Amino acid sequence: MSPSLKIYDKLMEWKSQKDHNCLLVKGQRQVGKTYIIKKFAEDNYEHLVYMDLSQQKSLHQAFQGDLDVDTILKGLKLFLDQKDFVPHKTLIFIDEIQACPRARESLKSFSIDGRFDVIGSGSLLDVINRRKAEALVPVGYEEPITMYGLDFEEFLWARGTPEDIIEEIRRYIRTRKPLSGAYLEAMNEAFRDYTLVGGMPKAVSRYLETNDYTAAGAILDQIVESSVDDIKKYNDDVDALKIEHCFRAIPSQLSQSNKRFMFSRLDDDRPRTASRKYSDSLLWVIKAGLASPCIQLNTPEIPLISHCDQELFRVYMSDTGMLLHMMDVNARRAVYMGDTGFNMGAVTENIIAECLMKSGYARYYYKKNKGPDMMEIDFVIELGPQLAAIEVKSGKTREAPSINKIDRFHKVDRSIMFCKGNISEENGIEMYPLFAAAFMKDMEEEWDGPAL
Repeated sequence: MSPSLKIYDKLMEWKSQKDHNCLLVKGQRQVGKTYIIKKFAEDNYEHLVYMDLSQQKSLHQAFQGDLDVDTILKGLKLFLDQKDFVPHKTLIFIDEIQACPRARESLKSFSIDGRFDVIGSGSLLDVINRRKAEALVPVGYEEPITMYGLDFEEFLWARGTPEDIIEEIRRYIRTRKPLSGAYLEAMNEAFRDYTLVGGMPKAVSRYLETNDYTAAGAILDQIVESSVDDIKKYNDDVDALKIEHCFRAIPSQLSQSNKRFMFSRLDDDRPRTASRKYSDSLLWVIKAGLASPCIQLNTPEIPLISHCDQELFRVYMSDTGMLLHMMDVNARRAVYMGDTGFNMGAVTENIIAECLMKSGYARYYYKKNKGPDMMEIDFVIELGPQLAAIEVKSGKTREAPSINKIDRFHKVDRSIMFCKGNISEENGIEMYPLFAAAFMKDMEEEWDGPAL
């Protein structure tokens, strides 16, 4: 996989900061954390000290005594048989840091000491031993960032799409001008591939090597099952069953007409009983980075976080390729064929939710069940200083009664529809092809108010 990933720029930004703390890179398994951090070290440091605390259990001993830097280094030199600890020229990379809570606690000492750049990395940092580790988290001495699988632009880079073509596409989106037929067809085809393959680096690499969805799908199947293996490995049998139940239920929950994740669908318990039984299990899935919530709003009003109901939410998979490989094969065939007769709402909403998440937007939805203002808006986000209501259409029809009337009842700055078609505007609604959701930042309008 090419190092042309946006996370690389974030690593460079961290390195350029004077007196920076240690960096903590989070993210679900197999998004490429180890690869990109090693590549970053190779490009920018004379020396790399690498350790994998899930495999090199003996290294835990180096963190069991005093946590001053010199004591830790003495132990690491002994167990690693490595002498390349050159101050200000060495990156210490502690991979799978969640396997040793004391190692994470040591980040405070390294941050204060300042002689070495240190990056910790882990895929299950927020779920493994979290009760035990909470008191050990070096608050104020680590800089956390989250790494995801490839976004659509990175997918285009990986398949060799020229940068000037991507910039031209972005310019059309910024200016809200229709794309040429050739551009539209090419981007729609690429976005279809991205939906089918997802953004997990190994799956993308396999697809680009073979031009075979089945080969990439075999990797995705492995990733899904390895996620289940993690659930079983890090939980007792009872909790593991409940967590796996929540994980595997996400596709079916999204396929319902009411896409809200409902614990009562998991078994025959009453809603409150089911919620108490499964809420921690679903939280494990979310904290592991496998999925993310989209919370229902009481009213669409900025700041959105102040107007939501935390108990009502939808759950989207973090990678749509994984979602499709948890569904029936007919869903993948329908995506490939562009079969609008198949119920594609779950898949289409998930890929848009994924694009918004990877662009850094907190996602909400709005639903009102009764009255003249009855409506359902798929996504509501803060698009820069503006409030944007977003409708997603998987079929050919552009009928959208909710988004057509939302501005009659609520102060909405932008009404946006992602659908099958070109860039246009109808009755005040901005129309964009589905792939444009990956370029939401290009839709933001500059803040013309006072400096904040």
